[in-house]
Amino acid sequence: MAVRGLWAMAATMTLILFPFAGILVHAGVDHHLLWSDSTLGMIFTFSLGDNLVITNNTPDGFLFVSALHHINCNTSEPFSVETGALTVIPLTDTQTRFIISERADLCRDGLKWQVNVRDPVQEANEAP
Repeated sequence: MAVRGLWAMAATMTLILFPFAGILVHAGVDHHLLWSDSTLGMIFTFSLGDNLVITNNTPDGFLFVSALHHINCNTSEPFSVETGALTVIPLTDTQTRFIISERADLCRDGLKWQVNVRDPVQEANEAP
């Protein structure tokens, strides 16, 4: 009886743990980007659950701003400021991120990014 009970417990644990294994496998992808490698107004598209890993090899930081501030290279009132050499941004929602150089002149020269985040599960469910 004790062995049968142990097997039943193991089977139950397997059923409980199996869904978690799928979530861990789909943890996302790390996309490593170099901040200074920017051509005029780069646009990236990544998937929900990915991580954006930005290496900043410049003496200047970068700003997360609104779409309008992104278009106009307006460095006032950013949502956040990043000044470190390495920044990891978990892409946990499908919100578009707008990133510009903290120096307006560099932003106007093209040092700004638009990061779109797609949800592949939602897209698959909406497909005809």
